[in-house]
Amino acid sequence: MTTTVSPVVPDTSAQALTGKRRIAFASFVDENYLPGFLALLRSLALSNPGVCEDFVVLYDDLRPGSIARIRALHPRIVLKRVDADHYDSYKKGDQDNYLVRKAYFILDVFRIREYDTIITLDTDMVVLGDLGELLRLR
Repeated sequence: MTTTVSPVVPDTSAQALTGKRRIAFASFVDENYLPGFLALLRSLALSNPGVCEDFVVLYDDLRPGSIARIRALHPRIVLKRVDADHYDSYKKGDQDNYLVRKAYFILDVFRIREYDTIITLDTDMVVLGDLGELLRLR
């Protein structure tokens, strides 16, 4: 009797290696939204000191000094530039309105494939409590 053994291809994804889901937070940030985003990051750190998930920063125009300020508040920043031209054909109100045009840029979060769960947080939010229950949701 002969036994055939199939080769086992190991799963090298982060989830397989750690047994954990890959979770990230995400926000769209530009120079105008930066003050609110810095307040959001500070509130996240103060209310959830044990949470150190990646924070994906979708951006179109951040200066190097602004990026340094962001990195000073959160150690795991992942920068992803938004292709603003992609959203030019979207139906919207006043095409010249800064807020209306950039409101769509957060949709780039659906292009991100490196995580199992992405929690989007707007730059006018502050975190006031424990996010543990949210992080455990599937």
